[in-house]
Amino acid sequence: MKRKYSQILNSNDSNNKNEYNVKSNQNAIINQLKEISFYLYQELMREKSSLKKDAQSLILKSSPKISDCFSKDFSELVRHERLKLFENHSNQLYKIISHLPGFLNLSKQDQALIMSENFFTILTVKNLEFFIDGDFYLMLNDNIRLDRNLFALLYNDTIRDYFFHYLSSLKSLELTEKELALLIPFFLSSTSEYLWHFTKNFC
Repeated sequence: MKRKYSQILNSNDSNNKNEYNVKSNQNAIINQLKEISFYLYQELMREKSSLKKDAQSLILKSSPKISDCFSKDFSELVRHERLKLFENHSNQLYKIISHLPGFLNLSKQDQALIMSENFFTILTVKNLEFFIDGDFYLMLNDNIRLDRNLFALLYNDTIRDYFFHYLSSLKSLELTEKELALLIPFFLSSTSEYLWHFTKNFC
């Protein structure tokens, strides 16, 4: 039996309203994501305000060559401070995922996978401001600066050159704070191929 023209119009109106509601919800989520991302990014930057002052003071004076004092004891100290940096970043990354809309719908396994796969990418975005004039001014503690030489000694010249090229390329984009903030959920949500626990929360 054919539907009356008025029924078709009503049906189309209903579909249009549903489509409008979906788009409205999507826009609301995107706006919420922007606001939360920027807020979290500002919180991270506030925690690093003292490190930024240290970096600025280092630029104004010459620092001693790290390679001249890279003894076994110093090497162990650097790795210990680097571990503390990673632990702090891990806690911050979990806080970010916990506050961004949608990520808590994932299972703990998938949250851990997302954190693992994006660990160093997000760490780089967080510390991009410490890449200044081709060198890195991130302080591991009050006395140890993670510069080009120390980075090469911790890893090797090839990894150092690759990482610094990545920093230079990202810095050349001249992203605003809001744009940098949005990079974080962008990178986190780019991990999807290996996620398989998501649907379990909805079954």
